[in-house]
Amino acid sequence: MLSGAALLLSLQSFAADVPTADGPVVHRASYRAAVYPSSVRAGEIRVAVDRLPGETMTIVLKDAKGHVLGRKQISPKLEKFQFRFVLGAAPDGAYTVEIQSPRDQSRHAFTLKTQPGVRTVRVV
Repeated sequence: MLSGAALLLSLQSFAADVPTADGPVVHRASYRAAVYPSSVRAGEIRVAVDRLPGETMTIVLKDAKGHVLGRKQISPKLEKFQFRFVLGAAPDGAYTVEIQSPRDQSRHAFTLKTQPGVRTVRVV
């Protein structure tokens, strides 16, 4: 698993940052979810879920080799919740967020890549 500094799991109430056109919303029988990049912080992936309470859910972050980098169990009491995975120290590559309930599952793939820096050269 990534160190605590590299991966941050944060449970938040459903907020205004839930996507509309920013990311696809997946509909399953037991939930509706979206996984999308943060519009505020680079290297941050947000997961928003809306569901009927009553069943435990699991949110799992995996790398391209299938290694589990983070896992969070969601209480059956929560109806709406949002997570953020902060991947600033994670290496470039392919990742998957899996949302699992007893009845449904969805996989959301994304690629993390570092943008090349722009260096300014000044001549006097």
